[in-house]
Amino acid sequence: MSAEQNYWKQGDPILGEWQGKMAQNYGLAGAIDSHHFARLSEGQNPHSGEQLVRHRTGQEYTTADGTTVKPVEHRAGWDATFSAPKSVSLTALVGGDDRVRAAHREAVTIALTELERYLSFPRGDHGVVS
Repeated sequence: MSAEQNYWKQGDPILGEWQGKMAQNYGLAGAIDSHHFARLSEGQNPHSGEQLVRHRTGQEYTTADGTTVKPVEHRAGWDATFSAPKSVSLTALVGGDDRVRAAHREAVTIALTELERYLSFPRGDHGVVS
């Protein structure tokens, strides 16, 4: 699938930063690079392009109500979105309180670290992107 077909790349830059063990293992830090992100989404090493995840063909089946279902052939990962409540955003942005922004960023990092503990990946690779 091309980057243009993915919801995360529809005319806007990919926002966020690398976090997690897999990002660390591949030396990914700071702002997300769309080239590395696209490779990981295709199950490839973000630097070399080596295929890490073997794509498998989904088996089409029919449900009891007659609906035909074809499962996704490859799941690139999990997507988690963290948004601060409006009161937090207003305090941080309108009120100019950078401590609130820092606290929210720290809370997201903690939540991602906990989420990572519960996700299961083959070959022991772990990683999340915020």
